[in-house]
Amino acid sequence: MLEPQNHDPSEVALDEGDREAIETGLVQVLLRRQRLASSSAWLGFGFMAWLMRDVVPVHYLAGWVGGLVLLELLMLSLLGQLKKNLGVPVRRRRWLHGLTVLFFVYGAAWGSATALPGLWLDALLPQAILVGMATVVLFSIHNLSAYWPMLLCFCMGVATPLWVMGAFSVPGAPQALWALGAVVLVVLILVYGFSSYAVHRHDIEGRVMTRKLAQRLKQSNQELTEALQRVQLLATLDPLTQCLNRRALMDALLQEERRMDRYPVALGIVVLDLDHFKSINDTHGHGVGDAVLVATAARVKARLRATDLLARWGGEEFVCVLMQANEESLVAKAQDLCTHLAATPLVHGPVELTVTASLGVALWAVGESAESCIHRADEALYRAKRAGRNRVSQ
Repeated sequence: MLEPQNHDPSEVALDEGDREAIETGLVQVLLRRQRLASSSAWLGFGFMAWLMRDVVPVHYLAGWVGGLVLLELLMLSLLGQLKKNLGVPVRRRRWLHGLTVLFFVYGAAWGSATALPGLWLDALLPQAILVGMATVVLFSIHNLSAYWPMLLCFCMGVATPLWVMGAFSVPGAPQALWALGAVVLVVLILVYGFSSYAVHRHDIEGRVMTRKLAQRLKQSNQELTEALQRVQLLATLDPLTQCLNRRALMDALLQEERRMDRYPVALGIVVLDLDHFKSINDTHGHGVGDAVLVATAARVKARLRATDLLARWGGEEFVCVLMQANEESLVAKAQDLCTHLAATPLVHGPVELTVTASLGVALWAVGESAESCIHRADEALYRAKRAGRNRVSQ
């Protein structure tokens, strides 16, 4: 298919899928218009047959009308096959090529009306028939310009009988003059037809590019949303242990503090500090120290419920917030954490290390601030340190 090449370089670049969408859109326009034209074409050739009824022998006229009817039925069948295979490029092109050949034959069938016996014996009737042919060709710009080769074949088919008669007529005969006129008409129709095709293509390209821009915008918005979510997530997590950071925990506790003013809920705070962590860094290096922190966070998180919170408070210190806790369950959970941390080695390479922790707990009292409750748990932690470490204190 011929394509205008005057694309603005600032436009969105079209890929192979976009070009297929454009070709499919053009064929859809062709199908819609030609099916309508085929359903009403009988009015045209029926009227022309009525005009020629007194000068053209009946059997010739009946053969001409019958041939057009058969071609219309065949065309409708091929249009149906083209519609079924619209989404398969190879098959779509195959049916398009078949229809293009058929339109040459169809055009020649229309044009053969000018060669029917007895027509040129009348002084005015040939002119009326030729005007009718010109009207049919003009309508073909609307019906076939979405696929320019089909318009070309149809126009050439309509003009072929006139050209044959002109070639074999004597100089000065009206057939020679009309054959020349057919050349001019075909050239004009094709020029206007190509312009119409370019308009169709530009319109469909615009829709494809608009849809592509909308998809890109949607994708960009989704990527931006995901990036913002990642930034927000990174802003709330400790980059080493992937626990909440201190700021995120305080934001969560402030929300709980506001909620407790209306719906008092028993919450417990556990402050956990690894014992002798400085010596681990000094003896084995900060890499091993980081591994200990990561393993500690993983082991503690595994012992908490999904509703509980865990944050790295700073250095080797962690804070747990236990939801729906009472004094007994708070102490029991803290003891459970203390026991499981010391039960087995936290890291196995390059050295195997078993690490203990000291824990301080405090039950969050109604009307108390989050900072005050954490401060009480922190004081309990230091009592556990002074009492010998690897223990829980209230």
